[in-house]
Amino acid sequence: MKTKPLYLNLDSEPEIDSDTADMTVGFWKRQFLQPRSRKQELTDWLYGVVIPLACIAFDPIVFKSGSMGGSLLGAYRPFAYLLSAVSILAMAAWLLWGERLKWLCAPLGGLFLAGGAVSLVIGAILFPFSVIGLFFFLIGALGFTPLISGIVFIRNGVRALRASSAHFEARVVWQAATLAVLLSIVIPYLANVYVSAIVYEIANGDAATIRREVPKIRLVSPLASLDPVRRRYWSAGKEEKLEDRFRAMHDAYLNSTGSDLDTEFTFAD
Repeated sequence: MKTKPLYLNLDSEPEIDSDTADMTVGFWKRQFLQPRSRKQELTDWLYGVVIPLACIAFDPIVFKSGSMGGSLLGAYRPFAYLLSAVSILAMAAWLLWGERLKWLCAPLGGLFLAGGAVSLVIGAILFPFSVIGLFFFLIGALGFTPLISGIVFIRNGVRALRASSAHFEARVVWQAATLAVLLSIVIPYLANVYVSAIVYEIANGDAATIRREVPKIRLVSPLASLDPVRRRYWSAGKEEKLEDRFRAMHDAYLNSTGSDLDTEFTFAD
């Protein structure tokens, strides 16, 4: 009697109801079960969309300067903001429509993997500050958000790649994902280089150079951290600040942020 051969599908995980999954299944394995559980879906919305947006809007010190001093990672604000904006919007689309996005699932998977990896790196950098912040301010707990968001983005990246396998062969899926990873890193990086060059010219250039950069800095002001300009201006003496170069620097800062360096007592921008 002939028996039908058995084949294992190694390209995808079996679809298991995560709400009733055996708790003996390891934590990390449960993160990638399909479909997602209701708790995971809530977590994905919170840490993939809502809380990251809140952290960007009310950021006290990470990428924007606060009353306690300069920003920790202000120099990387253009990179972080651009990657975050695209990743958050893509996550909202994925959570709303899922596998109905069809061919878009592969590049979305790559984008989520890149965003998750960057988020984990930021979370690792902020971890010591977050631990210290817990002893003084409850808001210090928000410093752990990048670590949780990193896991959320990576697990949704894996799920998006699996969903795309229904429409493309594995080679095409990974090519699309790799291209998405490269684009999601390279484009924000180039923007970061461009904005940083403008800030550098304002902080170190002559009066004519600074005035030439004013229209550019106004255009990219939401992405630019002017901590170097502030530090350079405040390090100058009273007589030095009367020079044309420093008056141009003062005006550039005022046009970009709306704050007057001569009367600004906080580090807020």
